[in-house]
Amino acid sequence: MKTVHNACVNFSNFIRPRAVLFYPVIAIILFFCLHYLGYLDIHWYTSKKEVLSLASISGVFAGFMLTGLGLLLTLPENKFTVYIHKSGHLACVIKVLFVGFILSTLSTVLGVFHALPLVQVILFVASCAEMILGAKNIFLITRYANKSL
Repeated sequence: MKTVHNACVNFSNFIRPRAVLFYPVIAIILFFCLHYLGYLDIHWYTSKKEVLSLASISGVFAGFMLTGLGLLLTLPENKFTVYIHKSGHLACVIKVLFVGFILSTLSTVLGVFHALPLVQVILFVASCAEMILGAKNIFLITRYANKSL
């Protein structure tokens, strides 16, 4: 049983610094697999209305990522925040939020100008993965930072 636990911990330690690329790639692969199997139709993006809707959702995601970065930068200075800063966890979370912000912003710009709709969808899926990962990390960091006061 310990070897399974050690393998999970080793995998988690391997993925954590690479999460900024790992989760979006997995989300994009899953997206195209679902399309290939017929569970998802990606040809809906031809309409200008749907492209603008996707662009506005991407804009909301970009705002969330920017707000998350602001929250992380204003955390109180205590033992927990010093530890996550020294261990490199905070840098990983900031990378995830920053890359998510860039992906969301690019998806919004492509949607507003109705350029490269398939690229916009791919950027949107990648930014969704970054947003979910960023939200989970922000929740855990703020929860434990407030408990350690």
